Amino acid sequence: EELYLIKPDGEGLHQLTKAGKDIFQYEWSPSGKQMLVVENNGGSFELMLLETESGSRSALRSEKGIHSNPNWAKDESFITFEFEGPTLPPDVYRMELPSKKITQLTFSNPPALQRNKFIVPEVISYKSYDGLEIPAFLYRPEKSNGAAILYPHGGPKDQYGFGWDELAQYYAAKGYTYLAPNYRGSTGYGQEFERANYNDWGVGDTQDCLHGAKYLRTFKDIKPDRIAITGGSY
Repeated sequence: EELYLIKPDGEGLHQLTKAGKDIFQYEWSPSGKQMLVVENNGGSFELMLLETESGSRSALRSEKGIHSNPNWAKDESFITFEFEGPTLPPDVYRMELPSKKITQLTFSNPPALQRNKFIVPEVISYKSYDGLEIPAFLYRPEKSNGAAILYPHGGPKDQYGFGWDELAQYYAAKGYTYLAPNYRGSTGYGQEFERANYNDWGVGDTQDCLHGAKYLRTFKDIKPDRIAITGGSY
């Protein structure tokens, strides 16, 4: 999903971004000379600055996590945005321009929560029934309880990424291994992968999830009869 520009009269259509990555959100500057763009980089949603005349882009913030809802000050001297990560609940931040100095504006991570040690998921992949590589996010607990949970996201075009997942952290704290596959049909891995379950809903994508369970059975600390599944929507 790239950005294109077109004039109000329908003329001048041209492709503005050519990053080869899905554009998640964008916000015009008041002057119209720049855009704030949130770009999907393998499940990490990075904050970029885009020059609307040339199409050149530069990174404002590329920390592993989810940037969202960027906004400009009227004089373009600062921006605000939301950010969350595997170890950070969502909060609102302010960035001065051009210095990129960050100020946190909201605080949703109370001391009681901060005392917990959170897990940063590993990005892994495994082969499905037809050899297709299925990307996934794996939470390994510090001490396994011998059980695992498979978590398919909803959508089906959604994507699991580097967001705040309190349930994953809770399960990992209790010793569960937690695997969140981005089965065929997920966003973020190109058009061919996203459309791989067209006219095949509930077939190949289900096999991707079942092969996620088979992948979990290769772990020496997981008992084959102690694998559960949970998820939402699709």
